[in-house]
Parts: sequence; structure tokens; C-alpha cells
Amino acid sequence: MQPFFVTPREALGQDNVPSLNSLGFDYNAPHVVYPPSALESTGSSGVLQVCVFGTGTRPDQSSIYLRCLHELAPGVPTIGLCYKFGPIPDVKRNKLIFDMVAGDETELQKRIEFYHEDILFGGSKCGLDFINVSKEDSIINRLTALVTHLERTRPKEEGWDRFFKEATESVDLSKIMFTGYSQGAGHLCYLAKTKVLGGLIMVSGPQDPIPSQGSGVTSWLNGANFATRNMVAWKHAREETGAIMDQCWRLIEPLGLEEGANSRDSIDCM
Repeated sequence: MQPFFVTPREALGQDNVPSLNSLGFDYNAPHVVYPPSALESTGSSGVLQVCVFGTGTRPDQSSIYLRCLHELAPGVPTIGLCYKFGPIPDVKRNKLIFDMVAGDETELQKRIEFYHEDILFGGSKCGLDFINVSKEDSIINRLTALVTHLERTRPKEEGWDRFFKEATESVDLSKIMFTGYSQGAGHLCYLAKTKVLGGLIMVSGPQDPIPSQGSGVTSWLNGANFATRNMVAWKHAREETGAIMDQCWRLIEPLGLEEGANSRDSIDCM
């Protein structure tokens, strides 16, 4: 099954023009869509796969990854979502916010949460001058607009309507298996804290700052109150920021990693 492409502006019914930020990233790069196969179109599983990538990554430039993800679940529809990501790597974001709040760890944790909320739902609460995401361009709204567009324009037998909550225009997150890469893993992990997702695969993330021991400050990653329970995480054995990921993963209770446990590294072949 070959993929097709839909830009965010096209899905929103707007003029299809580039949306460049100051670094030249195009936030109107196309979403990539693998439609369901004829077998899956019967609605037997009702599962949708959605991949949210990292800093500076366009879904249409990650075709091998998306194809492999799609082939791992034959026939299940798969989306590579273009979103308005933060234009710098997470570790640089951590340092910028740390400096902005003069090292106040409580305020740092609050601003990191705001950062995820800004990109997931729209806003500019985190305080970084380059983060100002409209509700329209938020991850949740772009996903909703795309599935709505597909439901209206694609053949009815593909069954895109099954991914909405009954009698609403809201996408049913419990029917979506998400994959997040790097920055995308952090945003989706935050979403999984309060929303029941169909599942979450985190690749090379989150990379959020962890409060220092004895500070009395709690990270949003702490606690057993994750709404989503079906979660896994992995990274490459030689990731430069692998230690940060390990620290984050040990706090995410559904992953079941105890202090000192080894994370799930891929084989060292890259």
C-alpha cells in the first residue's frame, strides 16, 4: 500500500502555502498517510497508528521509518503527523528555561509542563519567545483536522469515521497507538499522563530535566497516576543524551523500570 500526502493547511481547508519559522522549518510540510488495507477497512480492530517526530523532522523525509511502522501492523492505517515543534533540541530547551528562571527548579518543572501543553493544545505559557502555537496548529487540532479531512474526502470503506468519539467531532485517543520520536516522545508522554491513549511507543525520549536529589521538587513524570498504561520505550545504545532518557524512564511508572535497571537499548548497529 502506497502512502499519500496531505498538508496541514489543506486539512484545515486553507490556502496551501509554506509556514516557515525563523530557522527555515516548514510547519506546513505534508502529513504522510498510509490508508487501511481492504481487510482492515472492515473495521475489525479500529486501531490507528500516529507517529510524531522530533525537532526539525518532516514526516515525508522519514518514509522508511513510517513504512516499517506500517508494515509491522499490516493493513492498519498509519499517519506521520507534521506539527509545530519547538525549533531547538530538548537539551538546549532545558538550558534556556533553566537560565530564564534563574535555576529555580520548581519554576523549571512548571515551564517544562507549559512547553508540552503549548505544543499539544496551543499556547505560549512556557515563556520562550519562539513558542507561540495557535490552537489551530496544536498537535491535537492538527490530528483532528486531518482525520476529519480523511473522513470527508476518502472512500467510505476506509472507515476513518471509526476514530472519532461517538456522536462527537473529537478524535478518540484510546483508539490510537502513538509513536513519538525524541521531542515528539516528550509531548506524547505528557499527553499519556492525563489521557488514555491506545498505547505509546517512545523512541529516544523524553529528555526532560529531572529535579536534583534533595531539592524537594517533583517532576511531572513522577507518580503512578498515568492514565495510559500501555507504554514502552527504547533508544540506541550510543545516544548522546541516553543518560537523560534513562532518568526520565525510571520515573514513568507504567514502564516498570526500577532504579538501576537497564533501559531497552537497540543493538549497537547504527
